[in-house]
Amino acid sequence: MLRLGVFTALGWLFATVGLQTFSTSAGFSLVWPLPGLAFLWLLTSTRATYLLDLAGLALVSALPVYVELDSISLTVTAVVQTLVQPVVAVLLLRRFAPSLWHDDEVSPPSRIAEVGTLLAAVVAGAGAAALVRVSGLGLVPLGGRLDLLTIFVRNLSWMLAIGCLGLMLLPTMRRLTRRHHADPGDGSVPVLTGRQVAELAALAVATGVTLDLVFFAEPPVPLSFLLLLTSVWSAMRFPPALAMVQPVVAGSIAVLATLEGDGIFVASSGPVTAALLAHSLLLAMSITTLALTVGNTERRTTAAAALRAEKLADERAGLLTAVIEGLREGVVVLQADGVEAVRNPAGREILKLPPGRPYDEAMPGPHFGMFEPGGRRLESHDLPHARALQGQDSPAADFFVRTPQNPDGQIIEIMATHLDPGPGGVARAVVNFRDVTGERQERDTLASFAGVIAHDLNNPLSIVTGWTEQLSMAFGEGPVDPDEGLDMTRRISHAAAHMGAFIDDLLTFTVARDQPLRMADVDLSEVTESVASMRRDRDNRPRIEVQPGLRVRADPGLVRQVMDNLVSNGSKYVGPGVRPHIVVAGEPVEAMMRITVTDNGIGVPPEMRRRIFENFQRAHSLEYTGTGIGLAIARRVVERHGGRISVNENPAGGSIFTLTLPAASGAE
Repeated sequence: MLRLGVFTALGWLFATVGLQTFSTSAGFSLVWPLPGLAFLWLLTSTRATYLLDLAGLALVSALPVYVELDSISLTVTAVVQTLVQPVVAVLLLRRFAPSLWHDDEVSPPSRIAEVGTLLAAVVAGAGAAALVRVSGLGLVPLGGRLDLLTIFVRNLSWMLAIGCLGLMLLPTMRRLTRRHHADPGDGSVPVLTGRQVAELAALAVATGVTLDLVFFAEPPVPLSFLLLLTSVWSAMRFPPALAMVQPVVAGSIAVLATLEGDGIFVASSGPVTAALLAHSLLLAMSITTLALTVGNTERRTTAAAALRAEKLADERAGLLTAVIEGLREGVVVLQADGVEAVRNPAGREILKLPPGRPYDEAMPGPHFGMFEPGGRRLESHDLPHARALQGQDSPAADFFVRTPQNPDGQIIEIMATHLDPGPGGVARAVVNFRDVTGERQERDTLASFAGVIAHDLNNPLSIVTGWTEQLSMAFGEGPVDPDEGLDMTRRISHAAAHMGAFIDDLLTFTVARDQPLRMADVDLSEVTESVASMRRDRDNRPRIEVQPGLRVRADPGLVRQVMDNLVSNGSKYVGPGVRPHIVVAGEPVEAMMRITVTDNGIGVPPEMRRRIFENFQRAHSLEYTGTGIGLAIARRVVERHGGRISVNENPAGGSIFTLTLPAASGAE
């Protein structure tokens, strides 16, 4: 209620002051500051107070006009135009500058773009009000073009002067009213230094002298443009709220002096034209100050944000450098021009190579260099970082590296990734590597141990299987119930067979992981057809279709194991009574062959589609038999060939396994 009372009292005062300049010949007041207050009034309105604010605004625009002029028609016209201009301006601002409102409270513009939107909204509001007054609404005589322009500039100048001054003061006023006291050091009240106070006094003197020369000297000096310079001074040197005071005070003095018959504008053709020119000066000063002070604030804010961002970037760069320096893994960033942009201490220590020397010079072949697991020495263009510089990422893989500093060699796991080009478009790549010699030796020891156990377990299992067959025959002929005995022996046989399959899979996984690849051009269609021919005679008689002409560059034995696992799974994991249907197809994709194995089985739950490629993971462990190693073998084989394998849902039901293998030489 206090807010409503303050705005109502000020509105009555502004309307009364404006009516003192009412021109009977023109039919309107030459000075009308109420639009500025009305604009600020509705800017600060909320949903809870909006209707009450409109009623108060209508009241303060109606009663003074009616009391002073005793005219219903002028009163109605004044109320309509007083309501139209702030409503139009505020609605446009809420629509096109929502950033000015926070928690239903309006804030001053802080960016030039917001100033532009504010000016457009105020122009639209002032234009609407001018049209209302000049049209007369059928109540008062029509106005001419000069009247339209004068009313428009008059309303616009006061909306900007008073409205923007109040808008700039709002944050300070809110902080003052929401606290019992304001601490000058907390930022709620602008605090000026002694130097700024002196400069403010100089600005006041300069403004006063200019006003005296332009409006009170005899004869007046035509230097009104100097007032714009004082506004520029105010905008560039003082906070926004304080800067806006100067054009409002100086412009108001200029308008009032003109109406009193003083100044350079009174020599014009009449009081309406003089009022138009005086209000134009007020408008120019207000716009200049508003644009410059907001632009200056935005520039300072942007500079401060840039400084904070630079500081944060420096901190992050320092942190990143510290992390990279502390890694036990080697990290090197190379450029196509041979420059090493980054090499951490581990990157220097692991290989102990002199920096900047060419590969063949630092590791002269054939004894020294980087070797594949199969023993082939990599040439310069085959090195992981060389492929990455060409845009081909190299996944993590083991290489045997023998250098003059370490002639016995070491196993290095290396991964190279292509980076975006650096300055000048120079290609870059990051290489991560670590010494895994100890890890691989431990792994090989465990693998050998597992292989020995697997072989040792396989012999007794063969004996158990043979004895269970004999035992089955004996139980069938003896006093034991044949059905019961046969069922028992079948269970023993099934368990032994399952253990045998499990051991076979363990052995296959060991081979798939450690056996050197024997690469050759393989007719994958022929291999898959061979696998399929052994599956078609099963009880569920699966229908298996293989696309001809699929050729890959791979290890024949290992790739056969992959296709056998996928086709076997497709024919085994189907619903009751469903005849399996498996389709093997493929297409070349750059240097790889992408193969799909589509089935109509029971599918793989979404949460298991990544896990089933891990050891001993099964999607349907209770309903179907299996060891859970087959897909792990497939993944190991495919990745050793530089490919990828994944599974997705078949829209028609079932699964689609997708894998990539290197295409055979000349494959299309």
